[in-house]
Amino acid sequence: MDIVYYCKRCNAYMGSLDAAKASEERLGFSMLTPEERTEFLRYDGSKNTLYVKTLCERCEHQEEQILLH
Repeated sequence: MDIVYYCKRCNAYMGSLDAAKASEERLGFSMLTPEERTEFLRYDGSKNTLYVKTLCERCEHQEEQILLH
């Protein structure tokens, strides 16, 4: 299975890895609540891919700027 990270705000591709090289626990997914898992993780069985929503540096910076003003 592949794990693909993308920005939840701008949908930019941020990277991917082979899940065989890292466990769900090691990646921190096991610490997510059921609600967080629903919000941040999406599995596509037809592609055998887990998509992870995160925030890219550019969008993170923009959000910080909004919070400061």
